[in-house]
Amino acid sequence: MKLKKVLALVLVFVLAMSLVACGGEDKPTDTDKTGEGKTDEKKVLTFGGPLDGVGNLDIHLTTINEIFQITTHIQEGLLGLDTDTLEVHPVLLTKMPEVSEDGLTYSCELKPDVKFHDGTTLTSNDVKFTFERIFKPETKNVNTWLCDMVLGAKDMLDGKAEELEGFKIIDDTHFEITLEEPYSAFMSVLAAAQMVIYPEKACTEAGESWGTSSFIGTGPYKVKDFDPKNKVVLEKFDEYHDGAKKLDEIVFLNMDPNTALLEFENGTIDVTALDVSLVDNYLENDKFKDNVKKCESLGIVTFGLNMGMKPLDDVKVREAVSLAIDRKGLTENYLRGKAVPATCFIPKGIPGYDESAPEFEYNPEKAKQLLAEAGYPDGIELEATISEKSTLAPVLEVVQQQLKESNIDLSIQKVDHAGYIDVRSRGEVQIPLINWYADIIDADNFFYSILYGDNSKFFSTNYFNEEFDAMCDEARKTVDPDEKAEIYKKIEHKVTREDFILVPLYNPVFYYLVSDRVENAVMMQTSLFRFIDADIVK
Repeated sequence: MKLKKVLALVLVFVLAMSLVACGGEDKPTDTDKTGEGKTDEKKVLTFGGPLDGVGNLDIHLTTINEIFQITTHIQEGLLGLDTDTLEVHPVLLTKMPEVSEDGLTYSCELKPDVKFHDGTTLTSNDVKFTFERIFKPETKNVNTWLCDMVLGAKDMLDGKAEELEGFKIIDDTHFEITLEEPYSAFMSVLAAAQMVIYPEKACTEAGESWGTSSFIGTGPYKVKDFDPKNKVVLEKFDEYHDGAKKLDEIVFLNMDPNTALLEFENGTIDVTALDVSLVDNYLENDKFKDNVKKCESLGIVTFGLNMGMKPLDDVKVREAVSLAIDRKGLTENYLRGKAVPATCFIPKGIPGYDESAPEFEYNPEKAKQLLAEAGYPDGIELEATISEKSTLAPVLEVVQQQLKESNIDLSIQKVDHAGYIDVRSRGEVQIPLINWYADIIDADNFFYSILYGDNSKFFSTNYFNEEFDAMCDEARKTVDPDEKAEIYKKIEHKVTREDFILVPLYNPVFYYLVSDRVENAVMMQTSLFRFIDADIVK
């Protein structure tokens, strides 16, 4: 009860301060103003938000969403995701790849006469070049885990091969991709933001300047101005293979969140993110309530419990941690109902999500009983480590208070980001707080990526569970969607309700503001803004 009263007082203070920040009735709020760089002749959409992590647009070198949401307007993959349904569909291909009976070989046909921004034509050579660039050690690609099931990928990564064995060119528009073993999520892999196709000639000639002074693709927009400390400007590509789009320019302005909100109110930007703590203020303001948009992301915030470190090597202790967390209280009180209490590790919308899964039990007394049975009648001490860059420290502090009711004393250690990644990858973080979003629309992207084999060491759970690994292997090879979903439901139950290696907390919900003069500017459930089909209507 004391915790809830403190949180209530904090929220009252936050609301009062945010009303001042939002300006109430006295600040200019003309969202129809033309704004900087906007003229009657051009249709220009302006986004405001931090671009601090945008130093290079080469997606082989990054895992940062702020970069992906720029590059997805510039470059395209063989396949893509529907904005609304997230269904995989052909983009640079004439149709979906044909898959051999053994599930290993994908036969693809490129659309004819697709142009890169420099006027050159897309061919199978560009696709081969891109796939091989992904796996060349000198590229230092941080996303190879996404597609290393292609035959020969591991040999290239180990420096044992210069060419990719699993890629065969038939002619300029036909090629085959062969996998080491069947992988039912490979179509989703080909639609991922990290799998866009680079032009061989331009990328090779650019060398180290690729991603900064030189960066082109086949997408509907091309780079006009790249100065991420200030802004990144994209302009319409008139020769786009799917027809020129409606916007003439998309401008990404670098500004902190508070400045972005003020600029939105002043009508000088069209789109910006909205922190959950401020959502109600805008919803209660008649001038802005219709500008608030909502996106239920395909993401999860979860505890990992490192079973390689005492006392978490005991399943009773891990279960006690799960029982000691009030997920509903966390989301309703601290997050003001702007998140969904997790019932699964897989987010809703990912095949394999268990609709029938009950809420995770909150029971401090039962937690204390389990700790006593495990030999800790006086409670335990645990340590969570978090990157200084993480925005989730306040969430950890709320959970820290909740755990005390079950005699669990949680300390929180903040370290620099590089140091955090280093210690976590060595498997030495006792409780990692994992914030994970779907790279591909498949449960494999969650379970395999975080818990399978040595991946479990990288994310500091040290699970190393042969039964779990075998279940993942089976799911990866299963083509029938219903059979595959059932396997993942069993995996879900094992991980979160039997072994308690993961303690899911909540599914984030994102909010953002879109001006009245813009339509079809959306955030996808992948948590990326998408302005490709946007238009200026006022």
